[in-house]
Amino acid sequence: MTSRFGAWAAMAAAVAAVAYDVPQVLQVAGVLTDPWDRILTFAPSLVLAPAFPGGGARRWLRWALIVNGVLGLAIFGQPAWPWLIYVASPWIVVFPAAMVLLARGLAEPDRL
Repeated sequence: MTSRFGAWAAMAAAVAAVAYDVPQVLQVAGVLTDPWDRILTFAPSLVLAPAFPGGGARRWLRWALIVNGVLGLAIFGQPAWPWLIYVASPWIVVFPAAMVLLARGLAEPDRL
């Protein structure tokens, strides 16, 4: 059961990683314009979060992914309302934390 779940979670993480990267590349290339680039950058976090049920580090990872996705809304609105940058500022910590926890979970799925 654990190895099957680990394989599923790894595939979900791989899809999410591609889902993060493709909008970034298309944005830099000028193909993807605002607001689609922002939506497609933060949405994978919300989709990936339920793939990590349970407690401990999985709970921290799940919440980091959820907060990352929700803060995307503040980042999304920031060009129109510059004060939202203060609301979105936790993203500076939340995004790297989510990625470190996700990497740890992929490297050692039994410890997550």
